[in-house]
Amino acid sequence: MQPTANRPTTRLWFGGALGLASLLAIWFQHHREQAAHSVSAQHAEPGSSPASGANSPPVPGSGQHPPGGVTVQAGTPSGEGVPVEESPAARAERRKQAEERLQTYRNYAKYPPGSRPARENSDQLFPMAPVVQSTPLSHAGQPSEHILLKLRQDRLVVVGEESIELGIRCEDSQASVLPCAVLSAQVSALPLESGKPPGQRPVSFVKDQAPGRQGELVATLRPIDLKLVDTTWPLRVDVKLQAGSDPVEQGSAMFDFLFTPEPPAVSTGPVREAVADGSLTLTYGLSVKRAGRYVLHARVDDAAGKPVGYLEWNELIKVGQQEVKLVLFGKLLIDENPRWPLKVRDFDGFLLKEGVAPDREQIPTRSGYHHTTQVYSLSAFSSKEWQSEEKSRHEREFEKDVEQAGP
Repeated sequence: MQPTANRPTTRLWFGGALGLASLLAIWFQHHREQAAHSVSAQHAEPGSSPASGANSPPVPGSGQHPPGGVTVQAGTPSGEGVPVEESPAARAERRKQAEERLQTYRNYAKYPPGSRPARENSDQLFPMAPVVQSTPLSHAGQPSEHILLKLRQDRLVVVGEESIELGIRCEDSQASVLPCAVLSAQVSALPLESGKPPGQRPVSFVKDQAPGRQGELVATLRPIDLKLVDTTWPLRVDVKLQAGSDPVEQGSAMFDFLFTPEPPAVSTGPVREAVADGSLTLTYGLSVKRAGRYVLHARVDDAAGKPVGYLEWNELIKVGQQEVKLVLFGKLLIDENPRWPLKVRDFDGFLLKEGVAPDREQIPTRSGYHHTTQVYSLSAFSSKEWQSEEKSRHEREFEKDVEQAGP
């Protein structure tokens, strides 16, 4: 169930904001625009029209606003300011956009932020998928016209005593294997604002003997044995190599990954499940060494292996033995109508550290399937949409936008 992920090796961690953040960003931008409109509908620049600046972003003090807004120009000479009426077409367009934002939010907010359909987070569903990219062999910034490198690493994050496997394969434009030799390879810490830990360690690449990997050179690292860093830090493996036969060319490659020597918390014990408040709750034990805000995830597939849900927990946790409850929302289950039993996999996450880099300390991933649910009838779950004070507040603001846009 873990397909190869074509993601850049320079990506050090998994990200991506929730759709809710995007929706709120849209609203806050619109709210600021409306605040500007209400301050002064007069002082319009002579000769301007409501459409001026419609295809360009608003610039502070320029009087430019998105379609439907009144053009505002601060500092118009006394006696020359004349209110500009909004055209019916512009007003209709503004209302249409406000209604679309409202409906988009309502569609999103059927389910809580921590219990989302898997399809919304396709790039987060397989955190343990190998990372593979193809890039031209490069020397002094000049890409080769004849030789491609296929670079593979089995993970982007290494925690504690885990190892990482790196692979290099040299190919021509037809994906045929070319001779390939590593001249040198070193691993070291990347520089950050706080400095750069000194030192580097040699890395040894050998021919891979695994089936289906003929022609690949492979190296296995266990960063904790290298003693390069004693805190979470991004590491890089720099490789010098030569490839091809006619012609023979030299170049370089690199692999980046994030290393957490001592995990801030570790998942413990079996997962417990229960139906509560019309939803399916999955409880994980967590042994916490460092308190703070943890962002944790789990993925849920149906009996056929089809991804169903992407679950998130984002709260403060104290030191000690703690429990984390991930919720598979009832309406989501009803709408997805999965084949039972469900299978839970790939529990991962990090301690968030604000204002520093790196901004997180990873916990060890509980990889693969590690819990199978009971078989439930959908009647055990609630079909009600998610309700909360937060949702009501945001919905009222979007509704206000529609009302202010006029009939």
